[in-house]
Amino acid sequence: MSLIVKAKILKMSHDKENNLFQLLIQDMDKNKQTGIAIKGTDWGITPDIPDDIIEQFCKDMIGKEKNLHIEVDKSSIRNIKKDEEGKTPQEEIDKVSSNLDQYPIDEVVNVLRKEKKSEN
Repeated sequence: MSLIVKAKILKMSHDKENNLFQLLIQDMDKNKQTGIAIKGTDWGITPDIPDDIIEQFCKDMIGKEKNLHIEVDKSSIRNIKKDEEGKTPQEEIDKVSSNLDQYPIDEVVNVLRKEKKSEN
């Protein structure tokens, strides 16, 4: 399911090592701030793009109002129906796992680890 969220970008930065954009947005309808992470490749950003262009892109986006198309995935291992024997079918687990593979989980974890190391 896809949601369209009218959002104002309050902060935006790019982690080159993980090619990950980190944004703080203001949901204009709910008046709520939320942090999101977007893979650089989702916006066509590849490692060969110079840092100064990416930095300028981030600066230019701050303060802009955008309609963000957010894909909502409600699949969960908890929602998987068991088979007749009460077991979870492997193909259902694989389906949920493939959905999760699209999320920038590894990139976000890498950024958090890097931030934690720099604190110590």
